[in-house]
Amino acid sequence: MLSAPIAPFFSDRLYRDLKGTSVHLSDWPKHDESLIDTELEQRTALAQKLTSLVLSIRKKEGHRVRQPLQKMLVPVTDAAMRTRLEAIRDLVLSEVNVKELVILDASESKLTKKIKPDFKKLGARMGKLMKSVAAAVNAFSQAQIAELEANGSMKLSVEGQEVELLRDDVEITAENVPGLSVASDGALTVALDITLTDELVQEGIARELVSRIQTLRKESGFEVTDRVQLHIHDNGDPRLRSAVVGHASWILAETLATTPVDQVLVSTLPAEGAGVHEVELDETLRCGLMLVRSVN
Repeated sequence: MLSAPIAPFFSDRLYRDLKGTSVHLSDWPKHDESLIDTELEQRTALAQKLTSLVLSIRKKEGHRVRQPLQKMLVPVTDAAMRTRLEAIRDLVLSEVNVKELVILDASESKLTKKIKPDFKKLGARMGKLMKSVAAAVNAFSQAQIAELEANGSMKLSVEGQEVELLRDDVEITAENVPGLSVASDGALTVALDITLTDELVQEGIARELVSRIQTLRKESGFEVTDRVQLHIHDNGDPRLRSAVVGHASWILAETLATTPVDQVLVSTLPAEGAGVHEVELDETLRCGLMLVRSVN
């Protein structure tokens, strides 16, 4: 690697050889706005915002990212939002480790929305009518909230005057329902199914196991392509036993282990010695394992 003082010299020399002038004397290139893909920017922004919301719910509910969850529900406000969600579906699901994205029309959503006025913004725009507009907003039905979210604005008749209420004039949130945890950011709302089935718990433990084994491979100085022998101690915890038995083939494939599937889980391990480790899989589950490089 070039040292800091030398690298710029060679960068400028390369530019001189290619362009015939110093990079330091050249103008900034002009961008071509016709090449900007605004739809791609919209999809990317939606993916980032949706991922952030789901990860915030995970943190609030205490679910590690390696713990898979079954589904997330996202109500859409228009056809364009639905199309963008379809385009980013696989990307978002892989980022947040959720198996299914359910896209709902506003009329299909069973989420109850709450709305409250943003008095600072309303005061600046409505002046003396602020209190009357705020009272009207507080009386909104679910249909009116959905209309404001979908259209971005709506007309109200207040004290004999017609005023325009903007989406930014209010705060709209969704209430949690049993089994779902909800978060919102502007017009975007996501409800995450936080129910953990036995299958999901087992898969989560298997993912944690693979992560710990991969770390141990690196710390033990194994090459990326090295094959290993892997044995996991059956500590009597049914969660660990079910996770290993149900996902043994996947664990072996992910860690390049050549151990026969029916020999991964063992009743005893050496008390100590090369390749013997104890790992923590969650706050209450620990296990021992032996990881050694295969000789052939």
